[in-house]
Amino acid sequence: PTEATRPEDNVLSHPLGIAAGVAETVRLCLSRGEVITAEHRYTSSWGRTADVRLIVAPLRGTSGAITGALVLVEDISDRRTLEEGLRRSQKLESVGQLAAGIAHEINNPMAIMRTNLAVLREEWHALKKELASNEQEPALAERFGECEALIDESLEGIERTIAIARDMREFA
Repeated sequence: PTEATRPEDNVLSHPLGIAAGVAETVRLCLSRGEVITAEHRYTSSWGRTADVRLIVAPLRGTSGAITGALVLVEDISDRRTLEEGLRRSQKLESVGQLAAGIAHEINNPMAIMRTNLAVLREEWHALKKELASNEQEPALAERFGECEALIDESLEGIERTIAIARDMREFA
């Protein structure tokens, strides 16, 4: 065989052509008789992985019969890497927006509860003073103290929740 017709030069039988998906795409182009575009991931024998885009167009003789194919191979690895980074970036942005929305939705009812509990604590102190002047029983004084501690614990919990929501909003 001449230099141009050696079997190892035929993209359909060459290991590189098979590994990169070129052979399969050329066969499809030849069988359909139309331009075929495909993307494949190729790993070389030395371990480099590349994403390639193939554009295969049929070549026709003067009679109109397909005599071969023209193959354009483009390395699109860098573009794929950039696209993946953009997708990750968009996902993180979505997570940030979600966190900001959740923080906002948590903050509104917490602010109302904080205000209501602060008013309740003031009223509780006033009621406690009024009852103290009437020489209340020791058991009643203990119950007042327990209720006051519950109000204070509730306010602390609300402040912690508001701080968490603020941290989420700052993260977003």
